[in-house]
Amino acid sequence: MSEAYTTDESSRRDRMVDAEITEAPKGRNNAFVIMLASLACAAVSVFFFQSTVAAGVFLAVPLASVVRDFIQGRGGRIAEAPRKTDE
Repeated sequence: MSEAYTTDESSRRDRMVDAEITEAPKGRNNAFVIMLASLACAAVSVFFFQSTVAAGVFLAVPLASVVRDFIQGRGGRIAEAPRKTDE
């Protein structure tokens, strides 16, 4: 019975890793498009409407995403020290 659980758990984890590999580029592309759109809107608001307040609002989106990435780290979770195992 435990062998079936281990095999099922292993295949489930394999599917999750495969899904993460296929979804990661999509997330990066979407983040790039959102950041590019925010920067373009900020440029338009400064050069055409002379509104620095609106530009600041548009620039808050990329700034917030950079700060979030610094806090979370590369793994997508809150950065923490690695744990030692007794093996």
